[in-house]
Amino acid sequence: MNLFDYLFNRHAPSLGPSLEQMQQQNRTESDAARAARLRDEATREALKMRLDDLEHDVGFLTLALASLLSALQEKGTLTTADILTELQALDPTDGHRDGRLSIRILKRCLSGKVQ
Repeated sequence: MNLFDYLFNRHAPSLGPSLEQMQQQNRTESDAARAARLRDEATREALKMRLDDLEHDVGFLTLALASLLSALQEKGTLTTADILTELQALDPTDGHRDGRLSIRILKRCLSGKVQ
């Protein structure tokens, strides 16, 4: 048996994985890496779509709030000082003075349960 036959013959004693086994393992790893990459891309795309939706929602809510505040001020129902006082009073009701309000508190406000 010559060296070529020894190295590339399927029937020769094995010193390790055969060339075919290594190719198959490489294909399997490549398939797994490709699948992981596709999952990551799908996740990124889903997150991007969710972020776009949230940005749209925030923009809409900002417009709606600005319209309400403007109408209340024009009618003389509330002044800017009244609004700022109410913001400062509501801010800590969710346990944090952070310039934000939990959606739970908003829902309670709408049900009339916030003091």
